[in-house]
Amino acid sequence: MNIRLVRPFLSLFCLAASAPAISQGAPPPVVASPMQAQLRLAVEPADGNRALVGDRRTVSLPAGRSRLRFAAVASRLDVQTVQLAVLSGPGALTIRQVRYLHDQASKDQLLQRYIGQKVGLQRLTPTGVQTVEGILDRTADGIWILETEGGILVDPAGAFVLPKLPAPLVRSATLEWEVEAAAAGDYTLEARYVTTGIRWTSRYEAAVDANLTSLAFRCHVELRNDSGLALRQAQVKLLSGSLETPGRFYPLPGPVTLASGARREITLAATQNLSVKPDLVFYPAATQFDLEATHVDAVERVLRLRNDKEHGLGKVLPAGRLLVFGEAPGSQLGLTVLSSENLPASKPGERLWISLGDANGLTASRSQTRKRQLNPLTAEHTLQVQVTNQGSQEVEVTFIERLPINARITESSAPAQMIEPGLVQFKIRAPAKGEAKLTYVIEIKKPAAKPASK
Repeated sequence: MNIRLVRPFLSLFCLAASAPAISQGAPPPVVASPMQAQLRLAVEPADGNRALVGDRRTVSLPAGRSRLRFAAVASRLDVQTVQLAVLSGPGALTIRQVRYLHDQASKDQLLQRYIGQKVGLQRLTPTGVQTVEGILDRTADGIWILETEGGILVDPAGAFVLPKLPAPLVRSATLEWEVEAAAAGDYTLEARYVTTGIRWTSRYEAAVDANLTSLAFRCHVELRNDSGLALRQAQVKLLSGSLETPGRFYPLPGPVTLASGARREITLAATQNLSVKPDLVFYPAATQFDLEATHVDAVERVLRLRNDKEHGLGKVLPAGRLLVFGEAPGSQLGLTVLSSENLPASKPGERLWISLGDANGLTASRSQTRKRQLNPLTAEHTLQVQVTNQGSQEVEVTFIERLPINARITESSAPAQMIEPGLVQFKIRAPAKGEAKLTYVIEIKKPAAKPASK
């Protein structure tokens, strides 16, 4: 769906205002369109709670003026965003006016249509049912009154008897356009509008076995529909941003059928029984990138995966909350939550790292031991990483550093390996019941100032 359709919605109302006046006379005939032939939506996340709807239908129109109705549209649509696009037809179609119709058959809404008219009121008396007639009205504070020959009845008890409506109730939300067709025939049209009440959220679930060697992973979205529009085999795209600035698109794997007032979980990606091996990782720059601050933390167990077909994925995935379950043989439940974190959005080929929680008996720290200014534009930072291993076996810890723009590693006590632009790693072997240290130097150059223009 072309999200740029949001901007020209108001042009429809400019067209309606500038169209020639319709001559008085018999009202044009009502032409009811069939139900949606094709429905497409672009949906904002939960904090936006809006969707752009494209409702395509083919309708047979007579030549000349008629009132075209699209029934069963969203009851929470914004009328000022409505646009009717003519996709094909035997001739030109002039759109003169649009109205939103919806008769909710509640008592107050129904009585509202009879204010100022004569209605009946049936009341039960000791002698039987008595009918009183009068003019219906309503006070400023919403109390119904009936002005009869004998006086004014205020908030009367009984059942109102109403004349037949000149037109039947419009029981579903309906858009009505006054149109003028140059020729009779079948026209393919699309109603486009913005509605509230449709939103989505995403989350991830993962589970590993007791040995941390087998992974089940799933990403799914929950689509909730409170718009009043029933989705029938709708093509739905999820947006990471707003309708105006959509960001990434997340297409759903197939058409969606979802009643109004319902919600549905849809799996975007899943993998089962994936062989994995966690790394021991210390990555202080993931949460804190201040080179001059000392960072002390536990070493984490991390599954360093990629969003690719080799790992059963390879799809565009949204950001979402991840919950990782593991087996805990010593507990009564037999289960435990190993970690909970927010995963960023990822595209095919990008990294997908899953934390399995802290490694027992392993801590690490990163601190700056020296800083000097080599010249006005270049600074040099000497840093040290210390890994403390309280376990009974030697372990290998991967230390990951994020490099600023225009930075490079000039010296290190262990080989530095670039794993992706701006991200470098070192391997540190920590002996049992002992410590290991890494020293490295980062040189950062500031870009030279541009000469002032004359």
